[in-house]
Amino acid sequence: MPTKNKTSPEFVAGVLSLSATFFHNNSARTENFGFQVKLAHENRQLLEYIREVVSIKNDIHTFVEGGTKYVLLNTRSKKTLVNYVIPFMDIYLQGPKLVSYQTWRQNLLDSI
Repeated sequence: MPTKNKTSPEFVAGVLSLSATFFHNNSARTENFGFQVKLAHENRQLLEYIREVVSIKNDIHTFVEGGTKYVLLNTRSKKTLVNYVIPFMDIYLQGPKLVSYQTWRQNLLDSI
């Protein structure tokens, strides 16, 4: 799909504004940040394209939840989050998810 369909980064950001999750887990010993996108299995090619556009190298995983098949892309690598996810989101993310993203972003950058 990526070489045949030149979907815009704005389109990718729109999909991410609906389906991406920014997470932060903090315990007494560890602090983890992450980014994930979960889509219905029939959207695997779209998720592969999102992975390419945002420059995430992680594998896409398939799983079943409640009888529905999904594909999932996630990363907890601070290097990937800081060097690829944040720059993409800073430019393209809009809408209600922007507020939670900005909080997550600031907490991540403060942890470095």
